[in-house]
Amino acid sequence: MQRRIASVSAGTGGLRSRLGVGDAELSVGYNEGYVEIESFATRDYAQVTGTELGDDRTITTRLTFDQQLGDRAVLRGAFTNAEIRYLETINQDPTATYRQRLQSVASELDLMPTRFLTLTAGLSSDAATTDEAGGREPLGRKDGLGWRVGATWFVPSQALRLHASASERRRFPALRELYSGALGRFQPNPELRPETAHSAEVGVTMQRAAFDLQVVAFTQRIDDAVVRTTLANRRFFRFNRDRFTSHGLEATGGTTLGRLALRGDVTWQRARLTDATITDAAFRRPEDVPQVFGSLLASGRVGGGVDALARLRSLGDTRCTNGDALERQAGATAVDLGLERTWFGAGLFRRLRGTLQVENALDRAIYDKCGLPQAGRTLRVGLTLG
Repeated sequence: MQRRIASVSAGTGGLRSRLGVGDAELSVGYNEGYVEIESFATRDYAQVTGTELGDDRTITTRLTFDQQLGDRAVLRGAFTNAEIRYLETINQDPTATYRQRLQSVASELDLMPTRFLTLTAGLSSDAATTDEAGGREPLGRKDGLGWRVGATWFVPSQALRLHASASERRRFPALRELYSGALGRFQPNPELRPETAHSAEVGVTMQRAAFDLQVVAFTQRIDDAVVRTTLANRRFFRFNRDRFTSHGLEATGGTTLGRLALRGDVTWQRARLTDATITDAAFRRPEDVPQVFGSLLASGRVGGGVDALARLRSLGDTRCTNGDALERQAGATAVDLGLERTWFGAGLFRRLRGTLQVENALDRAIYDKCGLPQAGRTLRVGLTLG
């Protein structure tokens, strides 16, 4: 597996007008990867029975702006366009080409009727257009509207912020969900419908000189949720369930102890599937959704302008479908270690940050998807300008 990622961005900085201060930023990202997957006859991995070669490329353009409208209102907006191309070669078959365009336009208005109260309302329009489908009939364009409302109340005497929000958005199935057979492991389903997510949350944030803490209670309902099942021919098949629901609590916080900075987060959730065809209560718990997960990051200066960091990432148990049975897939904890240094100069090189990281240093198997672990021990070297 190989992956190349690049991005560039530019902005106007703060510009003053009769309405107030505003700014705009344009960013372009390039993400290209190559993957080779092999299937084997037995678990000794001696005889290759099939190969899949995948070559993907995504070019993303994003324009954002915000503009003051007097002293008590701020208008924000964003436009995102992603051009996706995927080339798939299975065994000796001709290469199949897939192309999809994802677009999103959103705008949000913040109103401040008092110094301590902010009201927010926003609208969005999302669309997905499949131009090529590997020789199959393209899906054409699918679109939908979304919205968000929220409120934040600041209590200065207690250094507290109380906040609540509700929203609705749509997610369109990805090319791999619609068309990929994954070396015969999946039965493609180009009839997948978009998911519609309804979310609401309420929380409190405390910020003091020595620490900060945020606790949020959330609920989410996804209509037409995309899940998978096992067919009689032992292939996996993605299809739309009636509903996916998740309720839970998440907490994030941080503090500083001398030269050591600590930051952590933890999430507890109860996720269930609702469908008239589900008769076994065990199958109401969805695959690949842990009930608890979190992380802890420690960082500090070690000398010579170099900062060291150590992070623990923990994922709880998940469920995994194996044939007609739902099995437990054990969670694990990964350790990331790294060094970082920042140099300051002038012009284009006014700020240069270099990083060296070893992710999953203990090479633990952590599963995001059933039977598909995250990357093992990984070395990352990076330079960031600006």
